[in-house]
Amino acid sequence: MIRRSMARRMITGLVGACAVAAATIGAGHAAADEVVVGQVGMQCFSLNPNIIDLPSNAGVTVQRRQGENTFTLWGDSKSFFLYTSDTRVVVTQLSNGATHTYYAHSYHTLGDNSGYRIDDIPGRGKVKITINAVNHGLLTLRAPECSGVTDLQ
Repeated sequence: MIRRSMARRMITGLVGACAVAAATIGAGHAAADEVVVGQVGMQCFSLNPNIIDLPSNAGVTVQRRQGENTFTLWGDSKSFFLYTSDTRVVVTQLSNGATHTYYAHSYHTLGDNSGYRIDDIPGRGKVKITINAVNHGLLTLRAPECSGVTDLQ
């Protein structure tokens, strides 16, 4: 009995120590993965170039990882029928006026891998994002210009 009791205590202590270690490691990992997320132009809809389909949405989601001075943005408009977009994204850092322009060609479907993603955009704080697109489907249609400011502190 004494040996079993001692073995149980050792196992309980080992399990407790592992739980504390896992919680500590998990907390450190979570802090490193904190992100700042913003959305721009999400209410900017236009006619889908396939006419009888879901409206085209020019909005983007913006994400910056804690401590980094770059961010990522992505946009996707879902569609029952395939169409493509030629998109120009202008990013202006409001604190210093620095402007960067990016171009993306993307495909829109109902799938998860449609749309575009632009990584490693320099900037932090208040950022103005302006989106222009030409959509190609049954018709070729210029989407309205959409813009907005997000704060990536």
